[in-house]
Parts: sequence; structure tokens; C-alpha cells
Amino acid sequence: MDMDNNGNLYLYVGDSGSGLYSLYKYDTNSATASWENFPTRPASLQDYTNTLLFDEQTGKLIVGGTFSQSGSDLNYIAQIPVSNPSEESYEPFGHGLYDNGFSSSFYSGVKTLVMNSEGTLFAGGAFTQNNTGEKSDTGDDLHNVAYWDNSTQTWHPVGLGFNDFVRVLYFDSAGNLYAGGAFTEDGIEETSLPYIAEYTDGTWQSLQSTTSSENPDKLIRTMTSNAPLVLSSE
Repeated sequence: MDMDNNGNLYLYVGDSGSGLYSLYKYDTNSATASWENFPTRPASLQDYTNTLLFDEQTGKLIVGGTFSQSGSDLNYIAQIPVSNPSEESYEPFGHGLYDNGFSSSFYSGVKTLVMNSEGTLFAGGAFTQNNTGEKSDTGDDLHNVAYWDNSTQTWHPVGLGFNDFVRVLYFDSAGNLYAGGAFTEDGIEETSLPYIAEYTDGTWQSLQSTTSSENPDKLIRTMTSNAPLVLSSE
């Protein structure tokens, strides 16, 4: 769930029957407000929405998931203008993102979106490249975690990334970035990083953790911070 500058709340809700997730909007300034479907989802945009985040710089809601649209860049990530109801529609975010190693759509896609204090967007999930099939502009695979460079309109890897999907990214009050997920090593499988890591001086560092599971659905889902870092899993 997130809120825009006008006090509108946004959340996504899953329908276990259809297997699709819908976006909803609630106007907190209206005495008669109710949750409304937002916006009309293109019939050709298939699969799940996993996460959303409001970008105060652009005034757009950014959504991530496993959704895709054949022949377009609406793949795993999209943006929706929210300042004008007549413009509320799914728009591509760059060329989207793409994976070439996860066979199940449940494990592929964007699972988490966060911004740092400078307004840089970070995405985590199960993806390796942008939707053109190209690697990042540095020639590196994205390895399941990336940040967006507005100046070049490209995704960049964050360190060496991870060898499996990222479920949650989190910035604490000091600006430290943490990741949790199904990974056990970095993206080139040289450093042990069991399920949770901190990004320090350009590299991911392992954190002492008792988290272990053969079931990726039971891994870390959320993080909060009041020193020490608090973790929760399903």
C-alpha cells in the first residue's frame, strides 16, 4: 500500500479464484469514498501485480509484478499517471525487465520496489535483463536486483546481485540497503549470502541469520527497523 501527494491510497489485492491481482484506489479526503478499481486493466496484460510505490518526483504510481503484454515493454514493471483521472493507464517503465532462467511465472518478475532518500528507484525480484533481451549498459546481468538511472533511462546492477530471487528490499533510517529472499550466494556464486544481505561499499555482505528453509514461500517477506533490524516471514 502507498499514498500519493493528494491523499489517495493505493493497494493491490489478489483474487485466488482468477489468480490475478487488481489495483484499488481510495480517496481519504472524501467523506463518501470507497475502494475503487484503478485503473481499468488491459485484457492483454496478463498475470500478477506484486508491489507498488508512488514516485513523488513524477507523480506516477509504479507497479511491479509478473505481468506482461505481448509486443510491448509492459513487462514486470509499469507506471500509471495518477494526477489526472483521464490519464490513468498503464505505461511502460523503460523497456521493462525480463528473466531467462525462471520457469514459473510465480517466481519471476518484480517482487519489491523501494526508493532511497535521493529518489533513486531500486527493484528486486527474479529478472536478469531488460525487456529487449539486452544486459545492462555495463554489459552485466542484473542478477535479480537493479536500480534505475533517470539520466540514462537504464537499469544498472546493484553489486553482483544474487543467485536467486529477491523478495524484499529495505532502506533503514540511516540509508543502509538490505535484501531478503531465496538467494544463498551472490550473482556469480562466489560469496555465501544466505537469505539476507546488506549492501556496503559496493558489495553485498552476509548478515548473521538463523533463517533457513527449503521452501522459498517461507523466506523473509518484510523488514522494519528500530535497531536492530526486525524480520518477518510467512
